[in-house]
Amino acid sequence: MFLIAVLMTYGQWTYTTLTQAKSRMGVAVNGTKVYFAGGNNIAGSAYSVVDVYDMATGDWIQTWLSQARSCMGAAVAGDLAFFAGGYLDPTSSVTNRVDVYHFSTGTWTQETLSEARGFLAAATVGNKVLFAGGTRADNTPSDRVDIYDVETGYWDIKSLSEARALFPLGSAVTCDNKAYFLPGGHFDLYAHNWTTDFNVIDIYDASLDLWYVDELSASKLLFSVAGAEDHLIVAGGAVSPGWNFSDNVEIFSDPDYPDCIPSGIPGKLEETTFTVYPNPCSGKIFMDLNGLNMNDQMIATIYDMQGKQVIHQSMAKDQHELNLPLPAGVYLLRITAGEEVFSELITIQ
Repeated sequence: MFLIAVLMTYGQWTYTTLTQAKSRMGVAVNGTKVYFAGGNNIAGSAYSVVDVYDMATGDWIQTWLSQARSCMGAAVAGDLAFFAGGYLDPTSSVTNRVDVYHFSTGTWTQETLSEARGFLAAATVGNKVLFAGGTRADNTPSDRVDIYDVETGYWDIKSLSEARALFPLGSAVTCDNKAYFLPGGHFDLYAHNWTTDFNVIDIYDASLDLWYVDELSASKLLFSVAGAEDHLIVAGGAVSPGWNFSDNVEIFSDPDYPDCIPSGIPGKLEETTFTVYPNPCSGKIFMDLNGLNMNDQMIATIYDMQGKQVIHQSMAKDQHELNLPLPAGVYLLRITAGEEVFSELITIQ
């Protein structure tokens, strides 16, 4: 009997080179072209060149950032590629520069982050590009989130629940119209070790323009993450304390609505099944309570968007209105009746 071994090959590797040997580049993809922006050499010196590889032709061309730097946040939104922040040198010189490349014209424009930092995470969700966390010039972690609206050209500023540099590759993932910012930590560039680590996940829901938080089972670093359809998958990593490597895979499934909570607000935000009007209001609201079990005592609780409870009161069974002596802003109204919980975002003008 003879055994015949057949090696089946379905693809092949080819090899080419960048203009310099470097790491920590920002990467963007548009059509058949891949853009490798900036980066640094083994000594930490940064480059401004952007090597552009055309997968269709195999050709390389070059364009340039306005500043030589590495450790940027990179994202693509429509016709635009964003290369934000980064390190200008191997120690503490960071930048707030955002270089924006316009694919259709091959031209560059510049924007500015509200805070200079490197090692930040970037994600695109809907018409917004988000740049989160990072390390400041004084080697401290940042909680800053700069949000750019590509339709209006306006910037907004939010905060992560924990200040951190989002170090792992893929530390920002977009799926199901939500941006997930994974735990990350802070690496002390002078001591060359990790000083903080987290298990918190900050989630931005673009459809509701709201932030939520959730948690991994343990604080961890150097994990791998993927977002596919409505699933967030976090695999492996080094787990604190002890920094033991893990074989754990955590899968977060979000088919309808995030099983998590607005930042700082206790409990789950349920899908609204009752009516509140007028909304926006001037301080008084009326409620259609047909969906509630009227045999149970009702509790009305109001939270601001930082999670602080600002009103907590019992309601009579026939009560259909609430007076809200609160400053103008957006609040979460939660009505509890027995085991039923109904929630609605309200705006006070």
